Amino acid sequence: MPFSLPQLNPTRTAALLLLVLAGYRLWFCTRMELVPDEAYYWLWSKHLAASYRDKGPAIAWLIALGTRLFGDTVFGIRFFAVILSTATGWLLFVLARRLFQERVALWCVLSISAIPIMAAGSILMTIDSISVFCWVLATLLFWEALQTNKWRQWLCLGLVVGAGTGLANDARQIGV
Repeated sequence: MPFSLPQLNPTRTAALLLLVLAGYRLWFCTRMELVPDEAYYWLWSKHLAASYRDKGPAIAWLIALGTRLFGDTVFGIRFFAVILSTATGWLLFVLARRLFQERVALWCVLSISAIPIMAAGSILMTIDSISVFCWVLATLLFWEALQTNKWRQWLCLGLVVGAGTGLANDARQIGV
């Protein structure tokens, strides 16, 4: 008999999986010390600016918000890494559901949750958390813009692509 998931509601299962993972990651992120990049970005969050020498400002802004909400703690610094990874997982589910079907979308979420690089990126607050979120959101917006051909979808797509490149990434990567 081939292996198959029991007949569960894929949307509810994906949402539950993402919430459980988020809870675990919020707990686990406090069990490790900051990596050097996170400490560097945390320092930036103490001196907010429109840009930094080698990265966009989004990382510092999110860390500043997290530490304002939860204090200068590892949890405050990494909080938005977990939130962004959870949102990225949900956006992937929505995209796969629109392109294929709910069961494929659930397998997509299960697969992405098991990939080691995504697991690490879901806990560490680096520009990758922001970039991956923006690019997955841009992909979903692109699909919607193709389907509806409404100018608002195209405008939102442009704003998200701009945020993913200008606010998050290394300025040298985008030719600045």
